Amino acid sequence: MIARSVFLSLAVSLPMTLEVAAEAVDQPDKKLETVTFNHLEGVETAYTLRLQHLEKFTVSITNTCPKKFAYEVRGIRGYHPPPTTLVNSDAKLPANEKRSFTVVHSDSFGGYVVDISDEKPSLQCVDEENGKTLEPKTFFIFTPILSDWHVSVSGGFTISGLVDPVYAVLSNPTTPGLNEVVERKDRRDSANLGIATFVNTYSEHYPRIGLSFGLGIRGANETEYYVGGGLRLSDKTTINFGRVFGPVAHLPAALSLGETVEGSNTLSTLPTRIGHSWYVGISYSFIDVGDRIQRPFAGSGGGS
Repeated sequence: MIARSVFLSLAVSLPMTLEVAAEAVDQPDKKLETVTFNHLEGVETAYTLRLQHLEKFTVSITNTCPKKFAYEVRGIRGYHPPPTTLVNSDAKLPANEKRSFTVVHSDSFGGYVVDISDEKPSLQCVDEENGKTLEPKTFFIFTPILSDWHVSVSGGFTISGLVDPVYAVLSNPTTPGLNEVVERKDRRDSANLGIATFVNTYSEHYPRIGLSFGLGIRGANETEYYVGGGLRLSDKTTINFGRVFGPVAHLPAALSLGETVEGSNTLSTLPTRIGHSWYVGISYSFIDVGDRIQRPFAGSGGGS
């Protein structure tokens, strides 16, 4: 109740159409954010919408009585016009109608208060099934300022072209008794499988694409580093792609391909150097830093 009193003390009313900005641009290809409130069953609660400046959203109130109640959405900072006058009726009204209106969001508001006030105290609005009488209600819609970037941590599997070449010492076909160093490309792996943890960052304005940085392991606990982009299939699942850097086996400095050697165990131990190649992987986000910060300030989703 303390929090409610604070918001109500700051809030002043807007017209129900809430045409906050006349220059608002229609977005026909984007589905409007919607808050649905069940007047019959809902509790006075708060919702959170993440909106851009001039973006529209819809408030939908179900199981209500427009002939009895007045409806208004009040920005936390704004002005308070007189309530809308509704048609009078002397009949007992059923709670089975719906009232919806669209709001154009402005960055000058940090949220909205939706009031369902009793404009006709002499009338009753009753649910026909259980006889419950509707009462005035208030709920809040918070619209926090959109941060430019979000960060999440995800883990998953990767496929890359970062594979070790396979070298061998074989008999020289033209000089019996001599061996030479060759590369056995037919025995080289076609791809490398690994696991990795990614840090994914993406902009609120382009939520489906972003940057990714990863750390993974392969083979004999060799560490790999991933740098690239990410295509977000959902809030949790991301396809990562780009370049991977990690240790790759190579010939000792004293040897080269085609060089003749005397022993057959010359290549028993190979040094490594940092190489790079392509990679693609799929990861699942188990930590969203933005959600962890916002969750304490987000309202309940009840009442819909």
